[in-house]
Amino acid sequence: MHLQKPRILVTALAACLLCLQSADAQRLAADRFKNGSGIRRLLQSATRSAQRCVVRVTSDGKDVALGTIVGPDGAVLTKASELSGQIACRLPDGQTVPAKLIGVHTDLDLAMLSTTIVDRPQLAWQTSAPGVGSFVATPGLKELPIAVGIISTPLRSIPAQRGVLGISVSEFKGGPRVTEVFPNSGADRGGIAVDDVLQRINGQRIATRDALKNIISQAQPGDRLSIEVLRGGRTVKLSATLGYRTASLFNRGNFQNQLGGILSRRRGGFEDILQHDSVVKRSQCGGPLVDLEGQVVGINIARAGRTETYALGARQILAILDDLRSGKLAPVVPDRPSGPAPPPLPVPPR
Repeated sequence: MHLQKPRILVTALAACLLCLQSADAQRLAADRFKNGSGIRRLLQSATRSAQRCVVRVTSDGKDVALGTIVGPDGAVLTKASELSGQIACRLPDGQTVPAKLIGVHTDLDLAMLSTTIVDRPQLAWQTSAPGVGSFVATPGLKELPIAVGIISTPLRSIPAQRGVLGISVSEFKGGPRVTEVFPNSGADRGGIAVDDVLQRINGQRIATRDALKNIISQAQPGDRLSIEVLRGGRTVKLSATLGYRTASLFNRGNFQNQLGGILSRRRGGFEDILQHDSVVKRSQCGGPLVDLEGQVVGINIARAGRTETYALGARQILAILDDLRSGKLAPVVPDRPSGPAPPPLPVPPR
């Protein structure tokens, strides 16, 4: 009897999805499509328990991710590269509690938050990876799951991509001097200005352009860097998040991937990823992914394409939970300016 309910769900889901392949698909009501309320309602019972362990994570008041409560002590697991500033967690009942960043696993892009949340159920983990074609669902703060999807590929690795700061520099006696800041880049949003002289990145001295390239090449998109620059004779501390190389609009694949919404800052450099075709937004990563029996098979970690979402498998998550809680993986918080950055130096007349 334990297996009968999942089998019934599989049959019902398969029947509904097969309908979409017919010539009359365009006439179906919106709630009959894969991510419509009708399909998601079929998975409501499977996601009910895990849904009580989902929180909304905010940074400086802005919704940035979902979080998963992973212990009776109120520990919350979420996506690290989306966090900055003052962090808080909002519960399904609307209550908001402050959160403290206590651990970061850089390779997996996971962060552990300490909160005062209590009286949440224990998650049921499933360490065996679901097979290709298995149905999965993503619970949110409401009763209906956010999305329903299917495992697309066997476990696979996603290669890392090189991050981009968004500046051009020239050699200068005191360090690389910024000659151009590209609009909407991490450097632009972080307050780097033309004629700034780079001094240090993450505490490492930067004396030449080659030294700058070497440090940037070791980081990935989504990584936040602590940067010191010399401006107007004084040192200014800034923080900038690396981005991706600009994708050409004439690259059909890149263009189509952007049609479904904004992609995650960090979406590469992962081992043993569960890829599924659920439409999970960038701000909905960090929450659990469950199978038809309601067991947590992973944590959604990146929106990677129009129909591609990546999740870290339960086995590798459980292997690092204690390290994240204990302080062994304590976060290195980038230095942030205490107020508005000083204005850039005026450009001397030529």
